[in-house]
Amino acid sequence: MPPGAGPPSGNTGQPLSPGTGGSPWPALPPGAGGAPRPEGLAVSALVLAVMALLVPVLPGIVALMLAAAAARRARALPAGAVGGRGLVAVASALSIIGVLAWVGLGALVITQRHEPAGWHAATTAQTARVGQFSQVTVPPTTKPPPLNRSEQAFVAHMRTHYNFAGVADSDIATFGTSVCTGRQAGQSQANVTSGAKSQWTHTSASDAYTMTRLAEADMCPAYLPKKTRHTIARFTGRGDTNTARFTIRGNGNWALRYSYDCSAQPGRFGNFFIDEDAMNNDNPSAVAVDRLGRGGHGSWHVHGDAGRHYLAIQTGCSYTITMSQKY
Repeated sequence: MPPGAGPPSGNTGQPLSPGTGGSPWPALPPGAGGAPRPEGLAVSALVLAVMALLVPVLPGIVALMLAAAAARRARALPAGAVGGRGLVAVASALSIIGVLAWVGLGALVITQRHEPAGWHAATTAQTARVGQFSQVTVPPTTKPPPLNRSEQAFVAHMRTHYNFAGVADSDIATFGTSVCTGRQAGQSQANVTSGAKSQWTHTSASDAYTMTRLAEADMCPAYLPKKTRHTIARFTGRGDTNTARFTIRGNGNWALRYSYDCSAQPGRFGNFFIDEDAMNNDNPSAVAVDRLGRGGHGSWHVHGDAGRHYLAIQTGCSYTITMSQKY
């Protein structure tokens, strides 16, 4: 055989005879050298992929690398060879799932560790504020404490003298307490009267004065000035007449004093009648003097009779009548 010539074509795949040149063993097919089989790499990748579900990250990464190498080996096999392609696909899927699961868990842990300080406290405080607000918007209804005896008396007197429709008893009592508190703090009568005029709308100065005096009389009498008797009106004359009107204020208590003289009458004898408001007064203590004789004097006390009044006098005798009140 000429130098450089290969073996006969009919003997391909058969051992060569000694001395014919070349190796006595048939050549290996391409890729059949000492490289690992794809099935072995795929099994290793599958095992590591399962471990990746239990152990963080590293087994999954190694499993992905082995699966990639097994996939390359499997693609290099001749057509029709099995080569563990199914194992490679399963190992790749499990590896990806394990790696992604552990990466997500790690990100969650890092986020919680870097949570701003006081976040939980702020959230809790905000929740608490919401709860407190809902409690404040619907407060439990509470009844004011009952009035004591002096407060009840003051409220009764105020309602008797003035129209307090729609005003609670507790508000009237609170006004009386404020008057007494002001007096105890050294405020003058003028100051507390001014305060009363400001507190109650459409109140005159005289009414505000009377209100403060009622409060002092019923709730703090120690701050009442010492009462002195003042002449309200004085009438003198002879014969029948209706007097001018006069005003009784405060608690309405007043006194009438009279004297009459019938010495100039025939027989030195006569009648003497005084009727308050010409008997058009429902007050049971209203003035109703009825005297018969030569003359005399006396008095009549009226209670709870504040307001404007006049006297109807019937007599032929001379008289002197004086109305007075303590305040």
